[in-house]
Amino acid sequence: MPNPFVRFGLIAGLLTLAGAATASQPVSTVAATTVSRDADKAVVLAFYEAAFGRLDLNKARRYLDDGFIQHDPAVEDGVDGFARYHQRLSSTHPRYSYEIRRAISSGGLVTVHVLQRLNPWDRGDVQIHMYRVVDGALAEHWVVGNPIPATSLNANGLI
Repeated sequence: MPNPFVRFGLIAGLLTLAGAATASQPVSTVAATTVSRDADKAVVLAFYEAAFGRLDLNKARRYLDDGFIQHDPAVEDGVDGFARYHQRLSSTHPRYSYEIRRAISSGGLVTVHVLQRLNPWDRGDVQIHMYRVVDGALAEHWVVGNPIPATSLNANGLI
């Protein structure tokens, strides 16, 4: 069973980093409603299904803000930058798959815990993606990840 304290610490740290990255932007002191958090999360999950589940780049584009800011060094800024990344991924790894294990939303930020595999025989990578959602569109993206190792010093696993 995964250690909930380690998981909480990782998520809290990522949210803190996101807050520091956007510290110049005003932050509401009023707690977001469940409806808005659920709506932000639904946008991110729909984006994943379109972009990576159905490989429908045209539909995936609809979820991205025109000024999409990218913090993944493998992806350029903007909708066209994501499109180039998506085309490289789908042509290089046509059997790519992903599985969202967890998704949380707070104050316009949505974090997803993802298992991704470039092909079926790949052990995979576990990644944490965080999105800033503005007016129902993905405005900014951060990612951190680890390859799943062959062995571990604990039985908790990454997923």
